[in-house]
Amino acid sequence: MTWDLLLPTGHGSKQAAGKTSKLLTLRGSSRTISGMGKARKNQKAALPTPTELRLLEILWGIGKGTIDDIVKASGETPPPNYKTVQTLLRIMERKGQVDHKPQGRAFLFRPIVGAAMSTVYPSVTS
Repeated sequence: MTWDLLLPTGHGSKQAAGKTSKLLTLRGSSRTISGMGKARKNQKAALPTPTELRLLEILWGIGKGTIDDIVKASGETPPPNYKTVQTLLRIMERKGQVDHKPQGRAFLFRPIVGAAMSTVYPSVTS
């Protein structure tokens, strides 16, 4: 199934009357999204960066937790910045490495990838 978003061209021009320009195409089966002529397929899970791996190691250790839990469990002095951890977790969620669910006003994050991922890179804590 394919859906196209078409926009009129020329904005009031007599020559362009009735002509349209394709802005966006969505295809359900192949999950292709293209905008303004640029096609983009859903990416496969990417390997974590060393910083993402450090957050995964913390999550593997505590199982699941809020951003505050993760910051406290890092044991670093000074602790990592809350907003930085939040941004990294959102990036990791898009990559398919972590997931979250609401818990009150906070989000509870949990790792999706297993601890076997740590064999891809040497431990960043050692």
